[in-house]
Amino acid sequence: MIPDVDPWVVAAELVAQSGAVAARVAVEAGASMQVAYALDQAVTVLLWGIADAQLGIPAAGSAEFERMVDARIAHPDWPVLADQASEPVDEDAWSAFADSLPSLKPSHP
Repeated sequence: MIPDVDPWVVAAELVAQSGAVAARVAVEAGASMQVAYALDQAVTVLLWGIADAQLGIPAAGSAEFERMVDARIAHPDWPVLADQASEPVDEDAWSAFADSLPSLKPSHP
């Protein structure tokens, strides 16, 4: 039997947790911190878009769903991950790398 759950809550939880999970697994798999950071950003943003589409949220977004995700967002422990990757913490450099990805450009579908 499938429990009665609110699909909005499930979607918000998945979006909010996905990036941090991707970053952690990336470091475990030997990826650089810039890749881990980029995956955190990209997976969250892209999964959020998928969730919006599946929930029928218009392109302009939903303030209610945004609040639901923001209240649940998981932030990776970047210093711990950097230590595991034997790299210094440099969020500015990681962010610049993530921002350069085509998947994170506003015009990307």
